[in-house]
Amino acid sequence: YNHRCLFPKLPEMTRLSRLFQAHQGYLKRFLVAPTTLSIIDTYGIELIHPRREDYTNSQIGAKGISNGRWIVGVKAAFLISQRGEIIDWAWATANVPDNAFCELATDYDGETIAFSDKGFRKQGWDNANLRICKHGEWNDRYLVERMLSWITDIFHAKKIFHRTVSGVHMRIGAIAAAFNILLKMNDYKPSMIWFAL
Repeated sequence: YNHRCLFPKLPEMTRLSRLFQAHQGYLKRFLVAPTTLSIIDTYGIELIHPRREDYTNSQIGAKGISNGRWIVGVKAAFLISQRGEIIDWAWATANVPDNAFCELATDYDGETIAFSDKGFRKQGWDNANLRICKHGEWNDRYLVERMLSWITDIFHAKKIFHRTVSGVHMRIGAIAAAFNILLKMNDYKPSMIWFAL
């Protein structure tokens, strides 16, 4: 559905994205404070088709595997609260392993205990507040899968077409902020047993 009639003076999408980049510092205000328990996971975002890899020297993405398929793009990591809201996020090229984002959870040591899958293991590394869950353990961790599914459905974030680092950073930050706003507007309360702890 085209909403252009509701916003007649809205600039074209690429110009709007450039305008948003000047104000991306405000996006952090929409992130939430850590809760006692949290969940961390990664999300692959394709920037270009794998056939177009290395066509240009200014390519910011890299080849990596996301959901069992090769992409050329970036990987975003989201730390979410026990209510499903985004506490913090980070991103890197798609070729980095999940455990490169461990600091996203350990930055909140003493404030939250973060649950993750086995991709966040690091040999010889003290997990501090990061709890690695085996397959089938702490199935409430699937809240993050639901959240990432909504990001795909609502924001069409599996493929984005930004060509600059600041553009990618702005887009992921805007998705995180808009996601938290939508949860608040709809008063979403997950019905998970461990959230009552």
